[in-house]
Amino acid sequence: MDEKLENIKRLLDINGYSKSAENTVNQVLTVIKNLKPEFDETSVDVENLKEIVEDLKNRIIPIYENHLTNEEILGFIDFYESDLGKSYLTKMGKITMETMELGEKFGEIIFNKIMKIDQSSSSS
Repeated sequence: MDEKLENIKRLLDINGYSKSAENTVNQVLTVIKNLKPEFDETSVDVENLKEIVEDLKNRIIPIYENHLTNEEILGFIDFYESDLGKSYLTKMGKITMETMELGEKFGEIIFNKIMKIDQSSSSS
C-alpha cells in the first residue's frame, strides 16, 4: 500500500482516532440497547465491531489524504510520539470533554435567551 496511506493509518492509531471510533461504536450499542431492550448485543461479535471500526477508519483516511502531505503526517507522528505530544494526547481527552460540557450548557443558555427575546417580542 502507498506509504502515505500507511502513515495516515499509523497517525490515526497514535492520535487516538482508532480508540475514539471503538468508543463511538460501543456508545451506539448502548443507545440501541436502551431504545430496543430486546436487542441481543451478543449477536454483534468482536469481529463485527472490528469491521465497523475499520469501515469508519477507511472513510476518514481520504479526508486526511486530501488535506495533509506525507511530510505533515510524518511531522504529526513525530509530535505525538514525543513526550510533549503524549502529554497533549492525554490532556486533550479531558479538555475535549470539559469543552463539550461547556458547549452543551452554553447552548442551553443561548436557547433560553432566544426564547425570552421571542416571547417578549411576541407579547409586544
